[in-house]
Amino acid sequence: MRRPEPFEYEDLDNRTEYIRLLKLHSAIHYEDTLSGTFTFKEVSKHTDDLNYVALSYHWGLDKLDDFIMIGSKYIRIRANLASALRFFRQRCKGTTQPAYIWVDAVCINQQDLIERSSQVSVMARIYHGAAEVLIWLGEGDDNSDLGMGFVQDVLNLKKLDRLIQDPNTSRKWDALSTIMRKKWFSRRWVIQEIAHAEKAILCCGKIEIKWNDFANAIGLFVHKAHEVNRLFQRDSGFFNNPSFLGEVNALAATELVKITTNLFRRPLRSTQEKGMRQPKQPVESLQPLQSLGDLISWFLSFEVSNPRDIVYAILSLSRDTKPSEHLEPLTDTTKLVELAKDLPELSNRDDDGRKAKIAKKVAAALVNFEQIVARKQFKIDYQKSAFDVYKELVAHIVSTSQSLDIICLPWAIEDVAEDQGAANGRKVDATPLPSWIGRLLKKPFALNGENKAQRIHANPLVGARYQGIRQYRASGNTKASEDEVFPRELTDSGNVLFARGFKLGDVSETRGVAPSGAIPSSWLKLADWNNLNDSPPDAFWRTIVADRAHDGSDPPT
Repeated sequence: MRRPEPFEYEDLDNRTEYIRLLKLHSAIHYEDTLSGTFTFKEVSKHTDDLNYVALSYHWGLDKLDDFIMIGSKYIRIRANLASALRFFRQRCKGTTQPAYIWVDAVCINQQDLIERSSQVSVMARIYHGAAEVLIWLGEGDDNSDLGMGFVQDVLNLKKLDRLIQDPNTSRKWDALSTIMRKKWFSRRWVIQEIAHAEKAILCCGKIEIKWNDFANAIGLFVHKAHEVNRLFQRDSGFFNNPSFLGEVNALAATELVKITTNLFRRPLRSTQEKGMRQPKQPVESLQPLQSLGDLISWFLSFEVSNPRDIVYAILSLSRDTKPSEHLEPLTDTTKLVELAKDLPELSNRDDDGRKAKIAKKVAAALVNFEQIVARKQFKIDYQKSAFDVYKELVAHIVSTSQSLDIICLPWAIEDVAEDQGAANGRKVDATPLPSWIGRLLKKPFALNGENKAQRIHANPLVGARYQGIRQYRASGNTKASEDEVFPRELTDSGNVLFARGFKLGDVSETRGVAPSGAIPSSWLKLADWNNLNDSPPDAFWRTIVADRAHDGSDPPT
């Protein structure tokens, strides 16, 4: 019998707005070989001509030990993806809907960096255009079944206080927190996959729940975390340890739930007759609310396997950037915008109500067009070095924020020595990261050996903005600009960032560090806090907490 050969992808060529969809073939048994065929779909069209599910899952680092047959040829895949596809195939069994699914590892030719760059630039459209986003957490067990089933109990507000007091629920809270520590939640790409989804379903083993239900349960869990910790303090089965669950509020799952609710302003749907299907809104109808500078300072718990994806994975979420395969020239919209400003006034003088409505819609559309083209285009290019991508990001943030705060924040992958992003299998010489690119090694929280979040560093002083307000501005009214930090006349400046400053003061005395956050007695003496029965000196405690509360707001007085 002839041995199967590896599958060879058909080039997408100039079909940059097209994606491949995998149509999974049905099977009698769950463990039967995966097989399917590819079809093409124009992702820019907002039609329901070909409904599909988009898969969101954790790639993993295990070997490509499984495969899927496309015709008589095979594509090698990892075990977690194979189990996700088998789950989806089983889920479609007995339904009349064809099993069309989009999954990045299979539907994108991962060996073709040009195609990969092109497909990543339309990722937001792919997930927004899906009839459903299927989140696969992995195979289940008794503990995950317990945690998934507990979600609906937590959502019952009448029972919630009793669940926090009942010693028999400790194991259920622990099971729910274990689900929150699944690897999927730490993937950086899942942020946009969830944020752009019209409908998302969370699956673990054989159990599935609505993403919104899970997110609401996590919100309640975090809100009641201190009370849940006291429950564990009373439970000898968990060693009477109030910190058994770790810092639940610092888990990537908690951050994901909090972040995805504040990324977009979504259009209000028109009220329609009961039973009528509502049309899908295009992805352009989502209005991003956050700047790229703020986003990069938020997503500290989310990992990538390719260092460029630190930036590429969040471009579609930013109000001042957009991912693009090609850098297209922007049309001068000055005249169009001026016209748009005049149209409402002109339309009010028009007696024809219908023309007035049309004129106002045109005005709004033109203003929206100006906002779209004003967003900086970032070319997705996996042939670039990670350093070049990072430098472009820093230049953009300095330009838009007129601040050098970005150089004080941890956000970049510190080790790019194994950077293999070049085309044709050539290895790129990784550029060492300069000091003005902050390493994620300095992030405040990390998972310990028990996979629980614990603090490892203090929060950066510049921090993320609180409700759009920057807490610190030591430079006063002095503003930074891209041309200053990366002078155009020095095209070969390499990894040097230029900055100007002024002398703020002199450091007259220093003391040792505070290991693990424990304040040494030498600090107290330096601050003249001699009687510990008295309140700490105002300047001292405000310095210790960086003059802000845990959420970035003003501290209590």
